[in-house]
Amino acid sequence: MGIGFGKHRLIIIIMFLVSTNIMAQDIRTEVVINGNISFLDNIIEKEQIGYFTKYDLRILRNTIFAKYGYQFNSMELQNHFSKFIWYNGNKSNVQNKLTNTDWINVELIQTLEKEDIYDEDNYRYTVMPAGSLLNSHFSEVTGFSEFNEQYRYLVNDYESIMIRDYKGERKVVMIPPRLQNVPVTALASDPFSNNRLSRQIKSVIIPDSIISIGPDAFRSCRLTSVTIPNGVIFICCRAFENNPLENIVIPDTVIFIDYGAFICSQLSTITIGDNVLLATIFPVFVNGFDNFYKENGSKAGTYIFNNGIWNKQ
Repeated sequence: MGIGFGKHRLIIIIMFLVSTNIMAQDIRTEVVINGNISFLDNIIEKEQIGYFTKYDLRILRNTIFAKYGYQFNSMELQNHFSKFIWYNGNKSNVQNKLTNTDWINVELIQTLEKEDIYDEDNYRYTVMPAGSLLNSHFSEVTGFSEFNEQYRYLVNDYESIMIRDYKGERKVVMIPPRLQNVPVTALASDPFSNNRLSRQIKSVIIPDSIISIGPDAFRSCRLTSVTIPNGVIFICCRAFENNPLENIVIPDTVIFIDYGAFICSQLSTITIGDNVLLATIFPVFVNGFDNFYKENGSKAGTYIFNNGIWNKQ
């Protein structure tokens, strides 16, 4: 009886692995090789692309932009997509055309690419699902903003900037919308939390040019106030963890918040939009808000935590 069950379970496991490999081969063959963009109309599962090479992931991710006519700076990408009759690369910016499904697929692909985050020969913005998603060379610069604050940042050939480090000493930080007249579109991992004076930072104003807030961006600062503007799409893991924030407003443009982003023990007022996707591996917010929000249909509104329970205003 036990042996039979063991064989049965082994057969199921083998069938699952085979079927997973077939799904992966289908997407690789249809999209990466044959350029069949209809496969990108649905959300991609991790097991479908978990075995892809780095080159396959790069092509798959950039196919999402190519289908909207993005003109690539990379000749390798330009030559690849020019093989397909549907490709018309004549647009310099297609971000506003991407659907929620597109952004979710981009985020998944970038997650699988993240070991190459600072590889100069094959650079990927793994913490920003917009602004500069395309593989390109970059230069690292240290410069000053109009507020005379020092930043270390990456500039890529897509003409956008990702801030890597903040070198200032202000208690109230105003992140510049542009540096060297180039838009700042993302915050990398730890740009503020690794500052030696990070515990002095009490307030931060994020410009509306920012699309993605990276992992641990403001972790363990001393923020009592933060302005997250319309335009932000992704808030990555632990971005604001361990700050004395009492309230937060999540703009309607945000479509995904990763785990631990707002694990702030004093947080008691949350304003959030409709159908924001919250990570499921670990909580995003404190005091069981994730479940309350989902159980109430993920409806937009202001939620108040009082006497141990959440209520929607």
